[in-house]
Amino acid sequence: RDSNIIVCDDASTDGTSDIVTENYSEFKNVSIHINWENIGVSRNFLKCINQSTAKYIAICEGDDLWNDQFKLQKQIDALEKNPDCSFCFTDVNTLENDKITGVQPNLSRTKQKFTGIELANRPGSIAQTCSLLIRRKYLENIPEWVLKSYTLDWCLQIYLSKFGPAFYLPETTATYRIHDQG
Repeated sequence: RDSNIIVCDDASTDGTSDIVTENYSEFKNVSIHINWENIGVSRNFLKCINQSTAKYIAICEGDDLWNDQFKLQKQIDALEKNPDCSFCFTDVNTLENDKITGVQPNLSRTKQKFTGIELANRPGSIAQTCSLLIRRKYLENIPEWVLKSYTLDWCLQIYLSKFGPAFYLPETTATYRIHDQG
C-alpha cells in the first residue's frame, strides 16, 4: 500500500532535522516539518497528525524503532477485519542500556480486544506508542484533558477506546527504548 511519512522535529538539539533533511528530503512520500522552537509534545503531535489525510496514523518517536517491515500492513489488515476497533497495538521489545530486557505487554494470546476499562485497569500504559496504528478519524477532535496530560500516550488510548476496543496483535513489531531522558 502507499504510505506517507511525516516528520515533525520539535527543535531537537541532537541533529535530527539535519539527518532527516539530508537523507529523506528527496523522497516524494516524506514531508519534513521543523519547529525552530520547542512547542511541546502535545502541540507537535497535533501538528504532525494534522498534516495527514491518511485513513490510519502510526507513530514512531525518535528514540524508538520499528523492527518488522510488515508491521503497518499487519495492523491495517487487523483493523480492516475488525471495523469495531479504534486502534491496534502489538508487543514491543524493551531496550535498556543497549540490551533487550523483555517484551511488553506480552498479553494472553487468546484475547485480542480490550475495552477502555481493561486498558485503564492495568498499571501503566498497556501499549507503547511505537506499536500503535490508529484510525485517523478518531484523532480529529482530541480533548484538552488528553493533550494536557503528563501521560499523553496512556490518556490517548483511554480516549480512543470510547470509539471501540483496542485490537491486540500478539507479535513483536517494534522496540521501545527506555532511558533517563524519557
